[in-house]
Amino acid sequence: MVRAHVFRIRAISEQVPLHIPDDFGTLSRYAQRNGVTGPVWRLARWANVISNEINGFFRPVGVFSASMRYAFAGAAVPTSVMHPVSIEQLQHLLTAIPGVVYQFRASREEGGRFLYLSPGLTGLFEVTPEEAYADYRLLMHCILEEDRAAHFASVGSAFAKLDAWSHNYRILTKSGRLKWIRGQALPLLQSDGSVLWNGILVDITEHKGVEAALLANQQRLQDLLNFLPDAMLAIDRDKRVIIWNQAIEQMTGVPAAQMLGRGDYAYTLPFYGEARSQLMDLVFLDDAEVASLYPHIRREGESLIAEVFCNALYRNRGAWVVAKASPLHDPSGQVIGAIEIIRDVTSQKKAELARRQSQEILDLFLRHSPVYAYVKRVTPTESRVVKASDNFHRMIGAAECDMEGKTMAELFPAEFAARVAADDWRVVANAEVLCQEETFKDRHYTSIRFPIVQDGQTLLGGYTIDITERKLAERQLQESEERHRLFFEQSRDAMMTLTPPSWRFASGNDAACQLFGIQDRAEFVRLGAWDLSPEFQPDGRRSDEKIHEVIETALSEGAYDFEWMYRRTDGTQFPATVLLTRMTIGGEVFLQGIVRDITAFKEQERRLEQIAHYDALTALPNRILLAERLQQGMAESRRCGRQLAVVYLDLDGFKTINDGYGHAVGDRFLRVIAERMRQTLRQGDTLARLGGDEFVAVLLDLDAPAASKALLRRLLAAAAEPLLVGDLLIQVSASAGVTLYPQAETVDGDQLLRQADQAMYQAKLTGKNRYHFFDAEYDRSARGFHESLEHIRAALAADEFVLHYQPKVNLRTGDVVGLEALIRWQHPERGLLAPGIFLPVVEHHPLAIKLGEWVIDRALTQMDLWREEGLDLPVSVNVGARQLQQADFVQRLRRQLMEHPRIPPGRLELELLETTALEDLSHVSQVIADCDALGIRCALDDFGTGYSSLAYLKRLSVGQIKIDQSFVREMLENTEELAIVESILSLAAVFRREVIAEGVETVAHGTVLQMLGGELAQGYGIARPMPAHEVVRWCRDWTPDPRWSGLGAVGREERSLVYAGVDHNAWVVAVEQSLRGVRDVRPSMDPYQCRFGRWLAAEGQAECCDPGSGRRLETLHRRIHALAEELLELKDQGQHARGIGRLNELHGLRDMLLQALESGFRTARVRDGASRRSSENHARDRDEIGDP
Repeated sequence: MVRAHVFRIRAISEQVPLHIPDDFGTLSRYAQRNGVTGPVWRLARWANVISNEINGFFRPVGVFSASMRYAFAGAAVPTSVMHPVSIEQLQHLLTAIPGVVYQFRASREEGGRFLYLSPGLTGLFEVTPEEAYADYRLLMHCILEEDRAAHFASVGSAFAKLDAWSHNYRILTKSGRLKWIRGQALPLLQSDGSVLWNGILVDITEHKGVEAALLANQQRLQDLLNFLPDAMLAIDRDKRVIIWNQAIEQMTGVPAAQMLGRGDYAYTLPFYGEARSQLMDLVFLDDAEVASLYPHIRREGESLIAEVFCNALYRNRGAWVVAKASPLHDPSGQVIGAIEIIRDVTSQKKAELARRQSQEILDLFLRHSPVYAYVKRVTPTESRVVKASDNFHRMIGAAECDMEGKTMAELFPAEFAARVAADDWRVVANAEVLCQEETFKDRHYTSIRFPIVQDGQTLLGGYTIDITERKLAERQLQESEERHRLFFEQSRDAMMTLTPPSWRFASGNDAACQLFGIQDRAEFVRLGAWDLSPEFQPDGRRSDEKIHEVIETALSEGAYDFEWMYRRTDGTQFPATVLLTRMTIGGEVFLQGIVRDITAFKEQERRLEQIAHYDALTALPNRILLAERLQQGMAESRRCGRQLAVVYLDLDGFKTINDGYGHAVGDRFLRVIAERMRQTLRQGDTLARLGGDEFVAVLLDLDAPAASKALLRRLLAAAAEPLLVGDLLIQVSASAGVTLYPQAETVDGDQLLRQADQAMYQAKLTGKNRYHFFDAEYDRSARGFHESLEHIRAALAADEFVLHYQPKVNLRTGDVVGLEALIRWQHPERGLLAPGIFLPVVEHHPLAIKLGEWVIDRALTQMDLWREEGLDLPVSVNVGARQLQQADFVQRLRRQLMEHPRIPPGRLELELLETTALEDLSHVSQVIADCDALGIRCALDDFGTGYSSLAYLKRLSVGQIKIDQSFVREMLENTEELAIVESILSLAAVFRREVIAEGVETVAHGTVLQMLGGELAQGYGIARPMPAHEVVRWCRDWTPDPRWSGLGAVGREERSLVYAGVDHNAWVVAVEQSLRGVRDVRPSMDPYQCRFGRWLAAEGQAECCDPGSGRRLETLHRRIHALAEELLELKDQGQHARGIGRLNELHGLRDMLLQALESGFRTARVRDGASRRSSENHARDRDEIGDP
């Protein structure tokens, strides 16, 4: 056993804790550099650590060997002094160390056990080493229960990191003694996986006691200073702060820790905002110096007292203070410092000022008061004026005079004066307030009198108000209210009043009771408007929700008239007009309602609507309603990118029925045929009667022309079905002409009807009882004058062609950057014709070259004229394929430029169609290079429509590319189009090409374009093409939309929000189409399966930056899906009109969600901006400091 301990002692000396004080660490490193190593050095180092850790409360053990002394002296250690230390010496050393030196092994196999414990264990823990060897947990049980968790946590942390351990804790010995222990050890990982702990345990109980006593004394002194209500500070002879109590902390806002020990007048900064003398600084001066320099300071014995305003106190609000400063003496009477006590007297100063101001205000009030005010001194025998307002003489009808000192008998008639004096004494004697109305000289007054106590004496104060005009107004109001009551009671209109907060009926006249079927008024006033309304109004909204809206509108606007659907007590419903008017009587606000039954008017309106928009015979839409439905369908078709079909039907052989059987049979036949054909159509399609036996059907939401053929066959079958009229079996057939929309050319509704009519006649010519599709290509080749080459040639000779100009702008800066010249045909009979009507005719004809050169020449001429007006902008012209393919195209262009020498070539731009450029890439590339040599810039028009755009862009050195308008126009509702626009912008940036977007039709188009990085744009949202004479004024007056200001390209996170908004908008459009019956496949109703829902679940929450925004988006998204599902269920239940009527609710929720997305977008921009600024600051700091 002894031998084992010997080895433990040597092992402990070899493996000492590495966590040593910083001052000793320097010696350790020095010794190692100079070769002083080995057990002796390590043991000495460890003993010194123990000595340092005891902090002087225990005697250091002197174990430094001779080699140590040399090491400390900085010299090499002579071999003669490097003698070994015996085991007995080491044992004696460890025994002499106050505390316990130990070695402990912890392993998975053995658990834990002590390998060595010094004899000090028994005195410290009252546990012998032998007991601890047998069960190490005896020492753990001594640890105070409330300290065990922290103790084990510190040991566990050191064990996990194999880092030095140090911890203070308390133990309770067997004899009941409570001791403080400081433990230190170093865990060392052994080769067998166990951990060896070498450490020491020291008793620091006495240290803790002394420490607590010092803290208690300091706390008592600090509590005494902090108990003082006045602020206190003190300085020593060197003017360093030695006292700074809690009151002065509150006054200055400067904590004591920040001020104690500071000098150089730092203590004056919180008072004055600058370094200057404080009152206590003057105690070091003699009386003569103080009196000459500071005459406002007075002396009381050794103390100085002053009142001063300190502008920096209370966070620069400032305060008036009274300060008293006195010297501090040592026992010998020498001045060793100064102390100053400061009291805040701001409230007293304000009170004094308030008293002065109150007196001044009273004087002003009495001098200028519009009422008759006075103060009297009252006795049982008289009432005498002390003060009175300057206007008091007007009440008594006398000339201006001094009222003060006069009695009531001197001012008023005897009887009136006696009554006033008696009332005055009653007020003073009973200490009561008297308010009464009086009449004096035919005028009415209200008099208020009250006692005033001043300096122990009771005075009477009062004022009298002339209320003659008010009395007259009250009488007039009573008469007016009576007239209104009679009108209310006797009116034939239903009238009622509504009062807050419930806004139930407060009253109602007989006409109201009669209108709603209520027996008496008592029953009426127990009801509200919601009790007399159906659950839903005709627009699909809930009545109770809408009632609160109309009430709020009437209250805010003063009056509000609207239509409402009511329900009588018997359940019948009727429409009415309602006028709600806000009224105020006696300060109370209420609403008056007037209700008129408009059932007869609505019926008449319905009949007029039927007559105006529906065919009287068949009840089908007439030509007027057809035109409206067709326009709506065309707009929907353009927006959704789906086709629409117009079908023109004519009954074959109907004239024979009319002539052979009479008009009555013919009319009945038409009604039945019309109903049969109507039933073959889908919901959302329209069948109209134009007159006679001609019908038109509008078929919506078609994927392709083939999709309409099944409907056409059903229409023809319905028309051909036999009909039994009496004994007659009648049968006809129908011929149908069909045209589709949209088309390659711009067409309107009338043109579609004409095309369908032409196709219908073609069907009749080919055998009837069939349908025929209008052939637009054939029609173009066969049309008359406007497609004829001869007419176009004649128009060119007659100068019928004109140029219109469409501006190009920079959305971010608002600058107009150029114009595009667009040709139009000013036809003498047809008016202004678009280029789509005549350019395709000459596209492959030599006439296209003449027309193209005419455009260039006319544009250059106009540029000359504009330069004279001060407008100098680049103008671009479109160059067709035929013109571009000329071998001498560049030479002819050079000659045209020479004819306009004042126009720099760089002001002319050529726009080449992408598809044209790809037809002959080599030739076009050369043309572009030759134009560039002339200074003419070329642009690639309709970019993105050519299938080889990406492959050949590098070979076409154009200066600009134009994004085709079809992509830009649809990008707000189709993420695929949005992605194409984004890709083109990115591609342009890679190839360093300027890019401009066509088709910017709304503010939203411009906003999204800038977010994607695009700045240049043109389109109807900026300006339509205009004649040349309007261009200068437009350029002068145009300003960009404010919402475009300050926008720019956004980052990936923000673009994710843009795509999310477009996805959601497209989903709402699909729901609306399904509800209107123009879409067969409904969008997903699962909020987690639509594209927006998947985005929100995957990355949307993170993009919104804060959890609150993410939760709001998720809630709105679920509400929108729930409402959409509810609306589609209404459609399935046959309540189509109610569903359509509630679309505004869907649009409102959609707008709320898009606003929330926009808020997230702003948050993301702020976050990205902060991140960028942080990166820039970091880079700047790195550049200034230098990389380590």
